[in-house]
Amino acid sequence: MHFPKPPYSIAQYAISFSLVLGLVLLAISSWTLHALNQVDQQITASNQQAARSDLTEAIAEVQHKAERSARDIAIWDETRQQLANPIYYLYWRAARIRESGLIPSAIEAVELYDVNKKAISKPAPTSLMPPVIPDHTIPDTLISNDAGKILLYYFFPIYADESQQILLGYGGLKMNFLAELERLHGFRNIDLRSIRLDIPSQRYLNTAQALGSIRYVPLHNPASDALRNIILTVMLRFALVLIATVSLAYWLVIWRVARPLQSMSRYIDELHSGRQTTSQIILPGKWGVTELEKVRASLADYHSRLIDAQMNLENKNQEFWDQAHRDTLTGIYNRRAFDKDWDLLFAPGLVKRPRSVAFILFDCDHFKPINDTYGHQVGDLVLRGIAESLNMALRSGDKLYRLGGDEFATLLYDAELSQARLVAERCQDLLKRRDFTQHGVKEPVHVSIGIAYSSDGDTSNLNKLHKQADIAMYSAKRPGRNKIAVYSQELSTAGMTTLVANQETSAVF
Repeated sequence: MHFPKPPYSIAQYAISFSLVLGLVLLAISSWTLHALNQVDQQITASNQQAARSDLTEAIAEVQHKAERSARDIAIWDETRQQLANPIYYLYWRAARIRESGLIPSAIEAVELYDVNKKAISKPAPTSLMPPVIPDHTIPDTLISNDAGKILLYYFFPIYADESQQILLGYGGLKMNFLAELERLHGFRNIDLRSIRLDIPSQRYLNTAQALGSIRYVPLHNPASDALRNIILTVMLRFALVLIATVSLAYWLVIWRVARPLQSMSRYIDELHSGRQTTSQIILPGKWGVTELEKVRASLADYHSRLIDAQMNLENKNQEFWDQAHRDTLTGIYNRRAFDKDWDLLFAPGLVKRPRSVAFILFDCDHFKPINDTYGHQVGDLVLRGIAESLNMALRSGDKLYRLGGDEFATLLYDAELSQARLVAERCQDLLKRRDFTQHGVKEPVHVSIGIAYSSDGDTSNLNKLHKQADIAMYSAKRPGRNKIAVYSQELSTAGMTTLVANQETSAVF
């Protein structure tokens, strides 16, 4: 796995911090749950120990009660008589023993056995007393499981007198173990309904063995359960508060810090790239960061100053360009601008070459006499008026050039020849309507116009346009001037003769 190298973004730091905090929270939660489990195990072990002690005490109480009843039965004379001569034993077992008041109601059955541990009479089927005493030390308490019912048996010796020298036989009694436990002992640590003896039926265990086979469910300590619930509740609330705090902190960092910084970064990148930025630095309306607001204000001020400086620079550049490419007298484009645009037509890398070009050449008629008669200052005013009228007659986007002296030109791209003638006529019309008398000039001011046209886009033909327009313009001057002439092959021979013969004409190139 490849991780990005520093520096990292604020969002990455925020996410990393959140992940680390989440891992810490997970570790704390795991440790707390582990500690809770250990405490729970200790409490469970303590409950188990308390329950075992509770059960041991209860068995001892029941056993003690059985021993008292057995002692009373063993020293009763009628008991000894039945062992010596059991002529009315069945009556004694069924009624007499209970009439005597020697045994409590908890004792469900009593049986007498001879010295060989055999019952002196067959036990009643409902008594569940064994016909032979199990092979255990006597006296002893035995516990048995009979079809899920836990029974307690107590077998004891019976002697002829108090000296206990002559053994007459044995006695046995049976009790409902669970009922007696519930009656005698108030269990604090065991669910009495859960007690069961996990041994097969008709098998007898002494109390020590029975303790290992009795199954029960210890009662939970309410205090420990309450403590556990309190700890879990506190942990859950702490986790929720921490998650909410981290989420709020993440939101504050991303929306109050990272997002404004990203906006500033984009803003600075646009400024650095030199593009005219349209971005805005987005800052929160409320609870904003003071330092970010100061940075935003500084950037906005810097941007404003940068725009002012850029505008001043553009104005200066435009001024320098105008000085280099515009005629200082008339304000229209000069010969340098014309040369650049003309050379551009022949550039090999030109993406879109015009499908047609009309070259229109203007020359002021009788300008030299006007200049000589009224002076150069008036002559300059006349040239400005001519340039203004010609420029107004052109199409939108067309350029008017002053090639020198009283000679002007324009290039009409993608225009038909009829459109070029229409532009030339509009030039003469506007010039005719212009009032030059305000400058003291009484003579009419007009121009002769020559038009050369190429519609095939061939650079070799384009290269001839300038010369062809020159021939057409001088052709327009011959029969009275103030004319429009379009170059044709017929004009070519006559035009060349005129160019050579006319001493007053100066070529454009």
